[in-house]
Amino acid sequence: MTMKKFRLASIISRFFFILGFGAAIFILAGFFKFAEATINTGNNLQNIRAQDGIVALTGGSAERLKAGVSLLERHKGKKLLISGVFKSATKEEIRAIAGGSRELFACCVNLGKDATDTISNAQEVKKWAHDNHFESLIIVTDNYHIPRSMLEISHAAPELELVPFATRVSPFIDKYWWQDEKAVKGLATEYSKYLLAGLRLKLGIEPQRGNKSVDNKND
Repeated sequence: MTMKKFRLASIISRFFFILGFGAAIFILAGFFKFAEATINTGNNLQNIRAQDGIVALTGGSAERLKAGVSLLERHKGKKLLISGVFKSATKEEIRAIAGGSRELFACCVNLGKDATDTISNAQEVKKWAHDNHFESLIIVTDNYHIPRSMLEISHAAPELELVPFATRVSPFIDKYWWQDEKAVKGLATEYSKYLLAGLRLKLGIEPQRGNKSVDNKND
């Protein structure tokens, strides 16, 4: 009897070891696929098709804002939403970072000040698109942030047509990214967030949303 229990325990432990090992390989392979896709993602301001509106998400590099304004200047959208701006920020302060004329900002740039992270970015984008009767949007964010942003926004507003526009920022532009500790850590962190976001959405879990502050704004 004892020998049978020992064999059963051995079989069970081997099963879970193989299961865990397989899951680890699957996640690792997914990470490398995610990293390679991130590094190779890029867009051309001239070639992207015009949509109803443009959204630039704050939280990473200033290149997101600059690209959003550049797209607006090229008439790739009727209006630009800069989502996740601090409560105290003014249009002039944002313009100093993003570029563009005062006339352009006065007529066609909206500052979204309710979002504190990618989840609330999605809600802010949904409301803005609805208020402006937009059916299609260009979503501008850094290359590493594109997958999770598209996941959250498409979940919040499945009725919208979304076109990603990725900005390329260091260290997420080097094809030898695995040699850069900062790139590896950054990609691993974002990949983990992406997996957790996908799992959360599949399980239908709605996260708690905090209050807006300068200290808690992040991707």
